Amino acid sequence: MPTYEACNVGIIDEEKKVKHSKLSEEIEQVLADPQKIQVKLTAANLDIAYAPIVQSGGQYDLKVSAASDDRRLEYDVILCSLGARYSMYCANIARTFLVDPVKQQEEEYKALLQAQEKAINALVEGAPMSAAMAAVVKALQVCHYIPYVICH
Repeated sequence: MPTYEACNVGIIDEEKKVKHSKLSEEIEQVLADPQKIQVKLTAANLDIAYAPIVQSGGQYDLKVSAASDDRRLEYDVILCSLGARYSMYCANIARTFLVDPVKQQEEEYKALLQAQEKAINALVEGAPMSAAMAAVVKALQVCHYIPYVICH
């Protein structure tokens, strides 16, 4: 039996016609039965915090209250997020997939990676949290990008 990962990588590679809502349902099924992707978690200890969110095509809602719609997946910028609790540990994860990005997207992505690195390096014992934010703003200013404050 093919793994879940192999099937969904094929969806992007083969640009299959699939709805956001269908992908969300498939991800939820995996969360209900982690063995589908050969993850050794006890399903009874795993709870879904909210339905997985899949978005593409330039229409994005970054709130955790967002929902996957019935539009077809577009192979440009794909956002996926999910929240789960395992035993007493809660986690939220979001991923952005850039499919055949244009040069500007690649440059912006590199700038964000550099800003992330600066933020991580600023997180040292004794330093205020504002130091990480200041490091991000400075990194984006050096790259000539207007800093946006992103809260989640």
